[in-house]
Amino acid sequence: MIETVIAVVGAVVTVGSLVISYLAHRHQVQRARVLDQREARLQAREERMEARARAADRRQDMTQASMIETSVTIVPSGIHEGLATPHLKITNPTNQAIADLSITYDDRRITDAPRGLGPGARRLVPLPVTTTPGDDPARFLVRLVVDFTDAAGTRWRKERGMGLRQGATGRDGEQLWLRSEAPIVGPVAVPDSPPPPMSAPEP
Repeated sequence: MIETVIAVVGAVVTVGSLVISYLAHRHQVQRARVLDQREARLQAREERMEARARAADRRQDMTQASMIETSVTIVPSGIHEGLATPHLKITNPTNQAIADLSITYDDRRITDAPRGLGPGARRLVPLPVTTTPGDDPARFLVRLVVDFTDAAGTRWRKERGMGLRQGATGRDGEQLWLRSEAPIVGPVAVPDSPPPPMSAPEP
């Protein structure tokens, strides 16, 4: 009888130990899961913060280049009726100059283009082609490539009046262009001329 009681007590103790071990293990697993989830949330938060910081840096890098505006306007000839010349209109509405300006139309570089563009400046550059006054300016804009260097010394390329491509230097020193990116800000309007001064009211 005593041996039976001892065996039962031993079995109960063994089962109790197993239950306690299981509960302790379960608690450790749950705690580890909570810690892993917390660590994953912290890591995801850090990654989001780093991504926002990189995006902010990129926006700052692209700000001036994004604001450079290019468009084409058709200027009728003052001599030959029915003829016109497309002109590239390039505007720098920022408060810093751009340099090393290079304009290419249909793979032909326009040699009489300005070398740079000062703050708030606008230039009309005639393209080496003639057309009619009612022609669509867009068909000339898509053939244009404008390269320039911003105030930070970064080289940029604007193609077809749309996307921006940042310049890079290859291993052999050749000029490379990175993938096209959308401008981060739209063009800023620059008045053609300052408004006239206000006159004093008559007595």
